[in-house]
Amino acid sequence: MDNSINIAFCFDHNLWMQAGVAITSLLISSQNKYTYHIYCIVSDDVDDCSQTQLANLVHKYSTNSTIIFKQAGDLFKEGYVWGYNSTATYYRFMLHSFFPEIDKIIYSDVDVIFKSDLSQLYHLDIKDYYIGAVKDNLNIKSVFDYHYNKYSCWKKYKFETLLGNYVNIGVSLWNLNQIRKDKIYQKWLPLITEEFPFSDQDIVNYTCQGRILHISPIYNAMAANYGKLYDTDEIWYAMQNENIITKHQLNDVYTKPQIIHYIGAKPWNESVARYYQDWWNIASLTPFFPQFIAKKCK
Repeated sequence: MDNSINIAFCFDHNLWMQAGVAITSLLISSQNKYTYHIYCIVSDDVDDCSQTQLANLVHKYSTNSTIIFKQAGDLFKEGYVWGYNSTATYYRFMLHSFFPEIDKIIYSDVDVIFKSDLSQLYHLDIKDYYIGAVKDNLNIKSVFDYHYNKYSCWKKYKFETLLGNYVNIGVSLWNLNQIRKDKIYQKWLPLITEEFPFSDQDIVNYTCQGRILHISPIYNAMAANYGKLYDTDEIWYAMQNENIITKHQLNDVYTKPQIIHYIGAKPWNESVARYYQDWWNIASLTPFFPQFIAKKCK
């Protein structure tokens, strides 16, 4: 079996150091057993100095992995963004065109840490699906209803058909070959100005419904802290109680999570309840640690 794995990150200057933490955890968890080809689609403000520092991390923690940067340009400058997101969230829509030689790639947000190598995820049989992804907590009926009633865009595009199957694409396996073959990407760009609360994630769920492979939550163990609303434990147990995930999957996500995804409060900003220290342990191994500490102290 080929031991090389393709993985992509998309980010702007605001999160380039967090990308460094994610990449560090990726390479440390692999222990040089796998060759990672790391592809970064970045905004113009991620300068040469930042790119060099990220490349140095790759060289430090892996003897055989590579990193390639691509400038995103301004294709998505009119894209609608909500909350703390930026238009960089749409850059993943360029994977199929920026890397025409790649048939399959793992996409990851940068607010993650990797606890294991990604060989099992990468070699999942994705068949003729467009992506493989983990079911999101938005499938919890009360949570779904809240967003459905709040955002007219969900009603406009009849998101009620997605309840129970809506996925989080923050960590996902992309079948670029099938995406190109069916030209599904042609449906994405016209939708970026719509006021979808979850931007590109909503667009992918809407346009790819029925062609999304639901994968184990160990590959996207979503750590969340939404204050008084709900936290990580409440989310996962509610998903199990409503048959969104199985009891076995619930056990797996607590006992052997392979990728931790901080979907709520970010550990570099505030003390999230679960997996908070895991992120800081990795951050301490990067040259950005003093900057994270200084910002946290403020």
